[in-house]
Amino acid sequence: MFKRLYIVIFIILSIQSLFACYNPELCYGQHSCADKTNQTFMFTRPAFQNISMQQALWHSIYNYKTYRHESALQIIGLYQQSVQSQGTRNYFTFCEQSYLLITGDNAPNADQRNIRAEWLGITNDTISDCLCINPTQKQYGVLFEYTVDLDQISCLLHNYWFDIQLPVVRVKNNLHACAQNSVILDAFNQPQWCYAQLAPCNQTKTGIEFIKLLLGKTYLACDNYEINAYGGLCIPTSGHQNAQYLFSPFLGFNGHFGFDFGVNFQFNLMRENDCYDVCFFLDLDAVFLISNQQKRTYDLKNKPWSRYLQFVCIDSTPENSIPGVNVLTLESQIHAYDMIEFAAGWRFMTHGVELEVGYRLWGHGTERVHPTCPFTPQFGIAGTGFISGDIPATANLSTISTLAPNDLVFTPITINDIDFNSAQAQRAITHAIQGQIGCITQNIERFEAFIGLGGFYEFTQFNTALNLWGAWIKGGISF
Repeated sequence: MFKRLYIVIFIILSIQSLFACYNPELCYGQHSCADKTNQTFMFTRPAFQNISMQQALWHSIYNYKTYRHESALQIIGLYQQSVQSQGTRNYFTFCEQSYLLITGDNAPNADQRNIRAEWLGITNDTISDCLCINPTQKQYGVLFEYTVDLDQISCLLHNYWFDIQLPVVRVKNNLHACAQNSVILDAFNQPQWCYAQLAPCNQTKTGIEFIKLLLGKTYLACDNYEINAYGGLCIPTSGHQNAQYLFSPFLGFNGHFGFDFGVNFQFNLMRENDCYDVCFFLDLDAVFLISNQQKRTYDLKNKPWSRYLQFVCIDSTPENSIPGVNVLTLESQIHAYDMIEFAAGWRFMTHGVELEVGYRLWGHGTERVHPTCPFTPQFGIAGTGFISGDIPATANLSTISTLAPNDLVFTPITINDIDFNSAQAQRAITHAIQGQIGCITQNIERFEAFIGLGGFYEFTQFNTALNLWGAWIKGGISF
């Protein structure tokens, strides 16, 4: 027993060390990059990417088919919502500010502002107000999962099984952008801004999160010792995020195809006891995402929120300035790479009742994003008036809070001025504590079934994901 326990502890420590090295700031003891700011996209965890919720009770159905049942079905109903935190507010702002001061050029506190009101098209040069952002999310839905043994097809497929998962989800995001003066919110939702608007209300999206097709094999299922492995394909069934709005909802893996691989272990720690069993479980799941194309909104290097500046084109007039979001939102290739999930804990089983407590870790790496279309250097940050003749003035040293003097010549931005990092989902690691309780029917010849419920609390290691809590109810049957 102790030897098996040492092996389990070794596996856990090895995996946790792997995730620590996955983040260079942790390895070198640097925390300056722990909180990310000035980002235009956050990758939120898909509601049904929760391996321990999916495996709870279900493992006893598809691993043990006492009466030669060939199929199994489970249905999970889930509700989860985010918990407000200071970190997620800073993720979409800049300089780690939870609120941003917006003033006109002639406001008494203009020297303290974060954003120049005139860049937003606000004509009141004495306006002064604060903009707050507090993103929240709710997800709820139902997962249908069906597994069938492949022994009936060929003896060569002994202990193999095919699994299909179909999660139907509704996602509700709210940026909670607020300001006392409605003029501020209206400025961030101008109809001429095609992208990166701050929606003042809920944005929702409903549909099938993905279709997951898996081929697996059970290597061991005896006396509550279990080992199985699987691999397959995740097929997106809805589009990606909508670049028109910041923090727009998306389903599943944001339109990425993925390859899913995983292993499940269970060790019986109390084999000699006939009244109850105490088991240790360990689950690993990795989804490798295929790149796709999306529109993403960028900032300029060392110029936070420069997407909200005004720009001029070399062949336009100063009166016909162009919103920066229209210039800096580009068709891009998105490399999301992989998402890894690890879960471990204990299962207590007695007389058909199963109680589970455990820990779950979920993480993904930083996206790599780059524009796919040529970027022509014809737009510059708007200055005042003309430089000479009919050439509009540019003010390349301007920031979101200041208007710099005009450049001597028209100075366009180039692809080298664009900050790719601002449009990338930053790497995230979340930790969750969860538990479930349920019961399984026993000694019924026609079928075996279970019903259970559970919940979790999930907190993020950095501010690059959401703190969440959730609850589920599930039932299943083998036949």
